[in-house]
Amino acid sequence: MSDNKSRQVIRELFIGIAIYTAFFALLGIPLMRPYLFFAAGLIAGAAVSCICILLLYEDLDRALDMGSDGARKYVMVRGMLRLLLRVLIMAGAFFLNVNCFYGAAVGMLSTKGAAYLHTFISKHITKTYVPAPVESEDASSDDLDKDDDEEPDFDDIEARMERK
Repeated sequence: MSDNKSRQVIRELFIGIAIYTAFFALLGIPLMRPYLFFAAGLIAGAAVSCICILLLYEDLDRALDMGSDGARKYVMVRGMLRLLLRVLIMAGAFFLNVNCFYGAAVGMLSTKGAAYLHTFISKHITKTYVPAPVESEDASSDDLDKDDDEEPDFDDIEARMERK
């Protein structure tokens, strides 16, 4: 993935996180009391999700330039640091208020929601969706016309081998 494409994907993931967070912020208004703690946790969780996406992109970019063993260790250590960041935010939210904890948990799941929304966002919002390439008909039409049950023509194969 080129640098421009990866930045575009990250931008689309951030848009997905914003949509996901706005949806659950509106959903939480009538359900959570006091709402401000839920909203603060939701925003903190979404911010941590954005930070983790950026850190993951940076980690994978660096790991591709390393050797096999070094990359494996580097990715494991950095993955543990991202997990520690999430645990610290969740612990802080829990000690602040239970609704803040719920908001942070929902906010941290925004990465998953953004991944599910990514195709929709790239098709309809950023208009960068590129469908998978379709096989050309002229290259494989001869192969499709042949029946699998036919026996190969060994004379033709021998003639081709003699020409080489």
